[in-house]
Amino acid sequence: MDITFYHLTKFPIVRALPQLITKISELGERAFILCKDEKQMLELDQLLWTMPSNAFIPHDTIKCSDPKAQPLLLLTEIKENLNNAKIAINLTASQINENLNLKKYLYVFYGNEDEPEVVATLNLYESYRGKDHKVNFWKQDVQSKWIKQ
Repeated sequence: MDITFYHLTKFPIVRALPQLITKISELGERAFILCKDEKQMLELDQLLWTMPSNAFIPHDTIKCSDPKAQPLLLLTEIKENLNNAKIAINLTASQINENLNLKKYLYVFYGNEDEPEVVATLNLYESYRGKDHKVNFWKQDVQSKWIKQ
């Protein structure tokens, strides 16, 4: 499984995530987003519903009537891969559930390196390095360009 970390330093997650989701959608891949809490999940849901019609990405939250039908599913906990996603976007500092049959696992996080959640995610990065995964780490520079670490 490929694991990629995206450390946002210029823009908050809600500003950067639509671009990443659009790329996943253009590839025709199913995905889910593991949100920190219900507030973040609803915020992302609202953001995705207000995108221009030519950029709309079909999605819903775990509260919908048929999560299995969603190409993009927003949720706050993951016990099983309900929508048969191949890509997971994790906005938390929680470990991967390796039994979900995923192709790619993306950690997306925002903040300074001294913030507790960023420290926890950086520790996860260190724990995955050297294991049987392809692990990448990208960080925004001051001009918002992605630099491979």
